[in-house]
Amino acid sequence: MAVSWTREQKQVIELRDRNLLVSAAAGSGKTAVLVERILSMITDPEKPTDIDHLLVVTFTRAAAAEMKERISAAITDKLEEDPENEHLQKQSVLLHNAPISTIHGFCTNVIRNYIHKTDLDPSYRIADEGELKLLRGEVLQDMLEEEYAAATPEFLDFVEAFAPGKDDKNLEDMILKVYNFAIATPDPDEWMDACVENCTADDEAELMEKNWMGELMAESKRMMESIEIMARENLADAQTEGGPDVYESAMLSDLEMILDAEKEEDYHGCRRIFGSGVFERLPRVTKKHDYIDPYILERVKKR
Repeated sequence: MAVSWTREQKQVIELRDRNLLVSAAAGSGKTAVLVERILSMITDPEKPTDIDHLLVVTFTRAAAAEMKERISAAITDKLEEDPENEHLQKQSVLLHNAPISTIHGFCTNVIRNYIHKTDLDPSYRIADEGELKLLRGEVLQDMLEEEYAAATPEFLDFVEAFAPGKDDKNLEDMILKVYNFAIATPDPDEWMDACVENCTADDEAELMEKNWMGELMAESKRMMESIEIMARENLADAQTEGGPDVYESAMLSDLEMILDAEKEEDYHGCRRIFGSGVFERLPRVTKKHDYIDPYILERVKKR
């Protein structure tokens, strides 16, 4: 049964001699439309194209294999309708060597075909993911050793902020996470430069104008509201019958600090309050406090 294409799909299948960008959701039939477009190009009655003159690239090997299978099935269906068609018979043979592959596969073929124009060793191979992971780890460790040897104030501040533990594992994981995200962008260097610019400010006023700072302050406000609710619940438990009343003074002090922070409108104010303030240490509950309900005490501690 013939497929009924939408107007937009027919445009994609039939348009020629111009650049064409198609954007569609997953499961909308993009692959089927592309297969039909390729089939219409190789069976064009006026300007038929050989399948090995078309470049079809995908992101994954599975997608490339599926594309090849679908094109093969479509050519086979056409041959069943017209078994004596020599052009279709030729396409069926050419399909096996047609450049339908991943982007990486296509680039590899270009390098191999023109290896004599490069400085590469003809016996080169593509490293597997395990080898690449080891190489990245070695390069990262060498780089960190060099930075530790230089001991610049900026680097030491960076380490103190992001590697508070006994080793650099968290720091290495963070750097690799940023690296992996960056290389997935169209222009990693441009993305990194934009990140640096977005985190650079000459003064506090300029810092507060950054979009991320506004989002950070908004999230901080939401967190403070949640903390206030928990602080009030703890205070209520401390003041209730059977509650840990020995905690009341510390909880009142904590709540006061939280309320002061909530009144602040900028980063500097919040930082000043929490930087200068100290959360009181909860007193020890001893045997003489046997009137305290263990259930209420545990509930307060868990908060």
